Amino acid sequence: MREFCVFAILIACFTYSSAVYSYTKEQVLNDFQCKNSNEPECYFLKRSLNRDSKKCYQPLSKVKNFAPFVFPEYKNENKKITVSGWINYRGVFPGKYKYQVYKDKNGNINLYTNVHLSNVYEDSDIFKTLRTSAKNAAAKWTKDNPFKTKVNFIFDITTDYFKGFISATLLNTETRGPYFWFWSKNWDEQMMHEFAHILGLDDEYESLENYPKDSMMGIPPSYPKSKIYPYHYYLIFRRILCH
Repeated sequence: MREFCVFAILIACFTYSSAVYSYTKEQVLNDFQCKNSNEPECYFLKRSLNRDSKKCYQPLSKVKNFAPFVFPEYKNENKKITVSGWINYRGVFPGKYKYQVYKDKNGNINLYTNVHLSNVYEDSDIFKTLRTSAKNAAAKWTKDNPFKTKVNFIFDITTDYFKGFISATLLNTETRGPYFWFWSKNWDEQMMHEFAHILGLDDEYESLENYPKDSMMGIPPSYPKSKIYPYHYYLIFRRILCH
């Protein structure tokens, strides 16, 4: 009898797991009308899904309005979801991502991430400037979110290694990173791009004739036409529903 109960539980768990992760990558591509498309946005959506360690896929309609599924109104629990994993960064490096999602006492949904920077002091002007740039970058991500569930992005910088989600060295010169090794004290709008890496987005500037020439992950965020695409938000938000 005991063996039968264990077997029944295993079957139930497998059935539940299959139900949760039954949506396929092909269905996601179809949601974005990318199944048979070679448009740049479709190329990078496909590539991002392939390079992500999280292989659970969610319907676009559900991701656009994920709040009721993650934070039901009838529950008053103090729920904080930690999302972590890695992407095959530039097709070569295992690039870590990590962020937390929670609802505050005012009912706002917040998405928080940070970077630990060495070679800088918390009471320095450089640190204060970088923190301001991080705050402005988060405001841009908050403002441009096209989905029904509104999210308050919070980007922070810390000098405490043990509190950092990602750790890097701050340089006094320009750098091309990567984001998990080096950051520059001269970055301002570039923070929008670099924090996106900590949210699990890959670079999109490469030798492709048809790469999206206005994607913030492909051109400097300081360019006037630089923008965040809906599929960028999908890639970040869909992982929240995987918990």
